[in-house]
Amino acid sequence: MSQSLSVKTDDVLTASMVARMYATMDWDVPENGLETGAPSPLNSYLMLCLDLIKNDQLRPDGLAYEDEALPFIDLPRRVWGGGSLKFINPLRIGDKVSRTNKIIDQKNKSGSMGEMTFVDLMNDYYVDGVHCLSEELTLIYLPERLELADVPEKSAASRPPCDYAQSVSFSPHQLFRFSAITFNAHRIHFDPQHAQQVEAYPDQVVHGPIQTSIVLNCWQQNNPGKSLKHIKLRCNGSAMVNQTLHVQGVRDDGGDHLAVYNNHGEELYTAQVLEAY
Repeated sequence: MSQSLSVKTDDVLTASMVARMYATMDWDVPENGLETGAPSPLNSYLMLCLDLIKNDQLRPDGLAYEDEALPFIDLPRRVWGGGSLKFINPLRIGDKVSRTNKIIDQKNKSGSMGEMTFVDLMNDYYVDGVHCLSEELTLIYLPERLELADVPEKSAASRPPCDYAQSVSFSPHQLFRFSAITFNAHRIHFDPQHAQQVEAYPDQVVHGPIQTSIVLNCWQQNNPGKSLKHIKLRCNGSAMVNQTLHVQGVRDDGGDHLAVYNNHGEELYTAQVLEAY
């Protein structure tokens, strides 16, 4: 099912917004990195043109029942499945940004978890009419868990060799801060009781966009002087609070391949650079 409705929102990328992202992610601020006109981090779009849903329009899990772009879907759980990013022109501090948001596809599927709905969205960001960023993302709506199953402890597996790597972890404070700066009320990220007792996760869940952020940062730190233009993203599993995450990159003439692993060697997230120069 395709949708033609396009919703436009406006925002301003401020120095204080960017400073909050640097602080939340524990990234060093570049020299003059908070001055007007300075390029912002690649993940700055996550703080822009947010859906300002009133509290009485939120579901028990903290997500919106529906908004101007998203339809009502009668399934109680939602996860971020992946997508792609095209960086066309940099977003800079002080920019007045407009976003258009629309559904490009919606499909119902059956799987081992039951009935699921996949919603594909397109977000396009503009500054003074100039196209700066295009984001495609897939949201997956899932049925309620019928029981809280015990997850056996997995033995560690070796991670594959790589050309560059970073290791990071995220505390409850960081997950709360990230939820705050992205206006995300999904309780799995900051409410351990909800995450464990209602949605049967081992603990609080690291946001999918945080995994996107650490992949973008790892690539950028290990490719100085190059500009990322197009990257494909896929979330394969959930990362947990306080868990060490290993971001690994493999160089390839056709575009670097990156992945996020936990200490058990499970591949939680993958990315492929499709264009950079």
